Formats: sequence, structure tokens, C-alpha cells
Amino acid sequence: MKNQTDVAMILSGHVLSSAPKDSNVIFSPASINSAITMHAAGPEGDLVSGQILSFLRSSSINELKTVFRELASVVYADRSATGGPKITAANGLWIDKSLPTDPKFKDLFENFFKAVYVPVDFRSEAEEVRKEVNSWVEHHTNNLIKDLLPDGSVTSLTNKIYANALYFKGAWKRPFENYENQYVRAYDGFKVLRLPYRRGSDDTNRKFSMYFYLPDKKDGLDDLLEKLASTPGFLDSHIPTYRDELEKFRIPKFKIEFGFSVTSVLDRLGLRSMSMYHKACVEIDEEGAEATAATADGDYGCSLELEEPPKKIDFVADHPFLFLIREEKTGTVLFVEMEDKGAMKKQNEVAMILSRHLFSTVAKHSNNVFSPASITAMFTMMASAPGSSLISDQILSFLRSSSIDELNSVFRVITTVFADGRNIGGPTIKVANGAWIDQSFSIDSSSKNLFENFFKAFLASVDFKSKAEEVRINVNSWASRHTNGLIKDLLPHGSVTSETIWIYGTALYFKGAWEEKFHKSMTKDRDFHLLNGTSVSMSFMSSYKDQYIEAYDGFKVLKLPFRQGDDTSRSFSMHFYLPDEKDGFDNLVEKMASSVGFLDSHIPSQKVKVGEFGIPKFKIEFGFSASRAFNRLGLDEMALYQKACVEIDEEGAEAIAATAVVGGFGCAFVKRIDFVADHPFLFMIREDKTGTVLFVGQIFDPSYSS
Repeated sequence: MKNQTDVAMILSGHVLSSAPKDSNVIFSPASINSAITMHAAGPEGDLVSGQILSFLRSSSINELKTVFRELASVVYADRSATGGPKITAANGLWIDKSLPTDPKFKDLFENFFKAVYVPVDFRSEAEEVRKEVNSWVEHHTNNLIKDLLPDGSVTSLTNKIYANALYFKGAWKRPFENYENQYVRAYDGFKVLRLPYRRGSDDTNRKFSMYFYLPDKKDGLDDLLEKLASTPGFLDSHIPTYRDELEKFRIPKFKIEFGFSVTSVLDRLGLRSMSMYHKACVEIDEEGAEATAATADGDYGCSLELEEPPKKIDFVADHPFLFLIREEKTGTVLFVEMEDKGAMKKQNEVAMILSRHLFSTVAKHSNNVFSPASITAMFTMMASAPGSSLISDQILSFLRSSSIDELNSVFRVITTVFADGRNIGGPTIKVANGAWIDQSFSIDSSSKNLFENFFKAFLASVDFKSKAEEVRINVNSWASRHTNGLIKDLLPHGSVTSETIWIYGTALYFKGAWEEKFHKSMTKDRDFHLLNGTSVSMSFMSSYKDQYIEAYDGFKVLKLPFRQGDDTSRSFSMHFYLPDEKDGFDNLVEKMASSVGFLDSHIPSQKVKVGEFGIPKFKIEFGFSASRAFNRLGLDEMALYQKACVEIDEEGAEAIAATAVVGGFGCAFVKRIDFVADHPFLFMIREDKTGTVLFVGQIFDPSYSS
């Protein structure tokens, strides 16, 4: 249910920002959710179901049905007979008679969804069916929603219409009077008021309230909406729980109605195989509130749109962009449990926040590459160390984890991602962990077993007091050895002193060949545009083959898969994120870091035709010390050092990272798309089936390698 709440907030952000400026808006995410869930369970097939599951952040149709069952049995149960709110929810399916009917499918809709199941003749009676659906909606919304489906929306080409109607009427828990004692709370920039509804005598499982979100500034609604839509768990963390005295208390009586086509909003959110209409209205007064909504979703035979010429999308990566290499997790990996999936998603959100922090501070407008997965693995070892409760609490808070066990579950998943695949034709992957602990600290057998057998870590008891420089050299030698000699001098002079008490390290090496290599004969020089208005000449790889590219609002994404061989449990790819505007990199990074589930909801799933296509060959190295950055993120008493490098060419990509933390007391259409990465861009290396982000980087000048 929490996932659905976050989806509702994202949907709200899109709907409200798409509405006519300064217009009143009312709509029902719950009604839209119900219609979409029925659509997902329909006979359309994996494409539509997959889009819906991705949009609703659900792992399976069964999970969606579980949410639907909870809504139907708890939230939508009518308790008006015992004094609670009056609630009715109705579902319907109108399906063309020419379509084959599976008895199980009919049974699902009639008995599980409690939907009217109506075979109709769209081919010759489309207008009659439209009027029938509108009449059904009007009946189930207390005659408040009329003409949901407009003229021309249902044609002889229509096959199915899924519909939901929702009605709510509740009385305030206390009659509305001029009292100043209310459930209200002030936050940074806005206030929240909660008005509870009266509950029925037998209504113990529910508690309805109406919430009012009031920005402090008269023109602050847009900022408040952005905060509400982009902050995970916003609703649950902004609930007034006790009454407070108010000097003044006024809210207006109002009655509004709003209707719109949801199709364009859903299209921007990745649902491209459906058309949807929605209407809602609400009225509040001294007695309570009455609200109703209706949604109709299906294929309405918009054949004229399909006959329009395909749009040609330019993809010219000639300004800053971001990339990742990722293994594409689909939920079919049986050994990953649901809690692991949730935990991994949290780590990806942390990776995006960390990326934004680094890109805006130590790496602002410069080439950068770093490894979030390497940092997560190292922090997990630190949190599990004996006698580190304070550090453990800081790390759990930073990584948004509830326990060490949850972190260890994440580490276990990351370990499967890091398994070497070269012997079966997949990418070469090597990972090494190490811990250097001052000899003044005793290491018991259970801790030794944890580090050596679970973390597979090299564990050394050392003398920092008299041999600090020698230990630093040994750690650097260890990092160089485990990164094919590409990472040197990870720990700089002075970083390890006699006051150091521990060092934790992780080294990661990745080398993968493209699934479809680029022909060197097609590599040509062209300009890459820098932010200062100048340009540099670079070698650009190109191809006429179809590519995994998707255009979104303000940016495009390219996915280049790596060769997997016989490795069927993982799927690595490199993703390029290219803003449309040459100076749009900062806005893109902000969007990635502030949008919940950004990575999973922006994955190209189909190959498209390309017109002009080019991405630069590049080799970059980046090193940083993030002690101050991590202090600002809540991690004290430690200094983090990381060096990473990446190189891509016609054959594939090679990426390496080494990390050390020092602790102590001193420190549809056939589209033809152009993709020419000749301006700064963002990149990542990510394991897609688990969502593990191995590397994140940005390219502003590919001619500058270190």
C-alpha cells in the first residue's frame, strides 16, 4: 500500500501541473488505480501488464490484486448504517462480442473485482455503448458525474472499456463550529490541517480524515506540490497527531468539478497502451464532505492517431550527460525475496542522493565517476563491526536501513551481482574487501568469522601507533593489486596517522563487451560542446542499428546491453542520460535524485530506429575525499577516499573503483531517433535485476582523462 501512496503522489504532481494554470482540480488516484488494476488483469498480454506493474511499482499481478482486495474489503466497505461514511465502489467491463471469452477471465471480473461484465457490439453500436457506460457511471455516483465518455471517444474500433465509479460522503467527527482547537501542525514552509470524519459504531479498522495543505506563501503552492510529489513517504511523515490552539481558524466552503483525459499524463509516466477519461467532484460545508469520481480506461479506437507519421527524435549527446552500468532485475530471480527488493530500492535512492551531492560539490561541472555499490558494501562491513554502535546508527540512517540484518541482506544480493561471469561468456567482475584493525582492539572469533566467511574480507591486525605509513602503503598496494594496477595511491600522504584505529576497503573491477560491438570504420571525429561555449574534437562511435532509446520530458535515455553469454541470472547494461538542453545537466541530476524510483521507471524497453546516432569514446579517472561531504550527510568521525576510472570504446567498457574509509581521532510508433552524445552527459553502471548501481559519472569534457 505504501508504494501505491507514493505512486498517487507522483500522479498528483503530474495531473496538477498539467491542469490549466490557477484552475481548481479534483481527481481520485484510488479510482484510477482500480481501473488500471483491472486492465492489468485483462487479456492484453505482457506488454500492457508490464507497463502497469512498473507504473504501480508492483512485482506481480497477484500483488496488485492483494492491494485491490484490501481496498475493497476495508477502505470501500460501507458503514453508513452504523453512523460511518457512506462509501460505494462499482466496477465494470464492456468487452466486444467478437473477442474470445475465457470463463476464468469472466469469473475473475465478476467474482473477484465484483464488476459487471457486459459483452457488447462496438462494431455497430459504439454510440449506444458509450451512452450505456455514461448512464452506469451516473447511477453509481449519485447522479453527480455525467457524460464521462465524450462524443467520439468510443468507435467501431473499440474493443474494451474498464470503468470504476467511487462515491464518498462523510460527516465531520465534530459539528463544524467556530472553535480554535484543531489537529494542525506547522512545517517548513507550510501547515497541515486534519479534519476527522465520524466513524461507525462497528468501524474499527478505518479512520477517514480530510487533509488541507496550506503553503505559508500565497504563491507557494507549486513549491509545496513539488515537495509533496518528490519526497518519499511525505504523507505519512506529515500527519498532525494532536490538537493545537489556533488564534484564527477559517476554511472556505466549496464545490468543484473537474474532468480530463488522463491519457497524456499516463503516457509521460510510461503507460502508452491505453486511453483514459476521468471526472470527479467534491463539496464541503459545515456538515461534512461529499466526493465522487469515475474513471473509464480502455482502447477507444483512436485509429487516426496511429496513422500520423512517426515523430523523429534527435539524440545528440553534445552536452553534459550521466551514465550507469546496470544488471536488469525483473523479479523473476527467485532467490531474491521481497524485502531484499525493497532494501535494494532504498540503496538506489541513496545512490542518487549521493550522486547529486558529489556532482554539486567536489565534482561540480567536471568529469566524474564513482561507485555507489562499492561504498554500500564497505559501509555494511563497518556497521557490522564489533563495538561500533554509534557508527552503525549513523550508517543505518544514511543508508535508510532499519537494521544490520537488512544491510547484510543487501550485501548478499550485491554479492550475487559481483560474481565473475567471464567463464560463461559474461562480463569479468572482481571484488575484494579488506579491514585493517589496530592491534589494540581484540577481534573475537565470531567477528573474524563474519569478516572472513560472510564478507570474504582480508582481515589484518596492524600497528597504527608506530607503523601508520607502512600500513598506508600496504593498503594502497592491496587496492592496486585488486584493480589490475589501475588504481594507485588511493590513500594520500597524511591520511593514516598514529591516531587511526581502523581502515575498511573495497576494490571493484568490471569489464564487459557490448552485445553488439561498434564498427571502428564508423568512428568519426566531431565536436563535443562544453558549458563555457567552446568545443573539443572527439572520436564518436556510431551505428545504423536499432537501439534501446526512450525520450522523456526534458531528456533521453540510451541503454547499451553487455554480452551475457550463458549468464541467464543477470543482465548488465550501460545507461546514458542525455538532457535535451545543453545546459540541462544540473536539472536532470536534481530530477533523478528527488524522484522516487527514477531509475526503474526510466528504462528503455524496446529498440527503435535511429537517424543520427553517436556517443564519444572516453577514458576518465576521478578521485575524491568525501569526509566533509559525508559529515554533511550525517556520517561523522570518518574520512572516505575513493578513486575510480572508466573507459569505453567500440568493444565495450572497463570500469574500476577502490574505496577506503579511515576512522580514528584525527580525521507503439516506429520511431527514428538521433543519438549523438556530443555534449555533456550523465552515466551509470548498474546491475538491473537487483538495481545495484555500480558506478555513476558525468562527462563534461571527454578529452580530459584525469
